[in-house]
Amino acid sequence: FDPPALAGFQFGIEEINAAGGFAGKYPAKLILKETRSDTAQTVQAVQELVQEGARFIITPAEGDPTMAAGQITQSAGIPTMTLAGTAPILTSVGDFVFGSYPADNQQMAVLGAYAAAMGLKAAYLLKSPDSSYTLKGPEYFGEVFKSAGGSIVGEGSFTMNQPDFSAIVTTIKGLSPAPDVIMT
Repeated sequence: FDPPALAGFQFGIEEINAAGGFAGKYPAKLILKETRSDTAQTVQAVQELVQEGARFIITPAEGDPTMAAGQITQSAGIPTMTLAGTAPILTSVGDFVFGSYPADNQQMAVLGAYAAAMGLKAAYLLKSPDSSYTLKGPEYFGEVFKSAGGSIVGEGSFTMNQPDFSAIVTTIKGLSPAPDVIMT
């Protein structure tokens, strides 16, 4: 998710600097650190950026690394944003941490209501504890879907990079009633 946003920021930095920098006299500098959206690597990168004097930090497109980074940048008073981190609790880190994309609960409210409006009646929720998005997203969907008259016919779990989903597929195929939608 990050490369298109990075290209936009690089373009913006070039435009700002072509106009003489911020306020016409302060050039912008973009410093990149690879984090692979890993929380520990993000914390290390953010600590380095804070030590290097960063004035604004953009975290990976994930809620979990952003919340961890926010623990560092909030106390340092450095505005920190994620372009696609969507955990609803993201902004609870503090007033210096924010996102630019609708939170998971907002996204899933729209999807759950849409699925019900399409006449879908039964849903299967497939979750992963590997991130707040893959764990909580299906739960938010299920809450809205049920409140709109749908039912949850089952729940399952998986791990990121899981090589074999045959047991999950077998479980879903054996459900009665069969789900009209699988949310993961």
